[in-house]
Amino acid sequence: MNTLQHFSHLLVALLVGCGSSDFRVAGNDGRDPNSSVVKTCELLRERIDLESTELILKEYSRLAVPGGAVPLAIAALDEQDVWALDQKTRRLFHATGVKRERSPVAPGDSGISMVMAGDGRMLAARGSSLFRLTADSSSLSPLLELDPSDGLITGAAEDLSRLWVAVQQDSGTTLTAFAQSSTMDTTDAIQKMTLSGAYRLHPFERNQILATQTTAPFELLVITSSGTIAYRKSALSDSRFRLAQLGNRRGIVSLSAIPLSCSFVLQLLVDLRGDTRWFVIHDVERSRISRVRRVSASVGFTQALPRDKLLGFDDGAGRGEIVIYEWYWSFTE
Repeated sequence: MNTLQHFSHLLVALLVGCGSSDFRVAGNDGRDPNSSVVKTCELLRERIDLESTELILKEYSRLAVPGGAVPLAIAALDEQDVWALDQKTRRLFHATGVKRERSPVAPGDSGISMVMAGDGRMLAARGSSLFRLTADSSSLSPLLELDPSDGLITGAAEDLSRLWVAVQQDSGTTLTAFAQSSTMDTTDAIQKMTLSGAYRLHPFERNQILATQTTAPFELLVITSSGTIAYRKSALSDSRFRLAQLGNRRGIVSLSAIPLSCSFVLQLLVDLRGDTRWFVIHDVERSRISRVRRVSASVGFTQALPRDKLLGFDDGAGRGEIVIYEWYWSFTE
């Protein structure tokens, strides 16, 4: 998860199209003075294929990690309530804007293996048990207990009416949907599907979730509450990828796909052996991959936040800090 390094400047523009450089310093407001913000979905779809269209990233806030802690995963209920999973102790701790540590969620809650959040709800797993953490509580509430023989929980996400749980096994990943009542208590399993490989999950729009295959061919799926697959594309299927760029693909993983606006989704492939990244923009509404961009920068994002923000991590210069970025689309006339 610690795939970000310290930026020497706070405002950067990520060129999602083609360009001579991967990053450039933006203006004081995060924009090029000659560019315009794309404010409507119609305008974005009209201009997304143009090389002048950019995804602008601007640092919004930086949160401290207690000394000695190394975040293995991070998740946020909102931009003020961010949690991290310590790699060594496997305990959750609260990240703050100052260098002080809030107590872990509860005594004995070590061994956490997964933490995920979206739409103000956070889930954590330990083995075959799933827990919830809410904004008004600092303790984990039991939510779901699976049969340990089924495997370990490796992912979870919620849409408006379903709780989706990923369990990885030798044969692949089993995704199971559980119905939820108004009190968010789970009931019986109502949907189940088996996928090849390991998958990360993230909430999406219109009662859907995103499922991202972590290894080649790096498929991205949009799954509805009814269990149907509304979108399925492999990043490697796009002709803009060159196999020579990916080498033998060892050490390359896909992070969680992150919803942007207008049914666009950002998928980030990371080379764990270096700083190479591939930004893949999926246009779910038009069922296609709109952009593929290879960059050289230790950048990574893990979660979409409200009001057009992304949750990321920065471990440059030996520091462990969590960073929240603002983003928007921009184009140059």
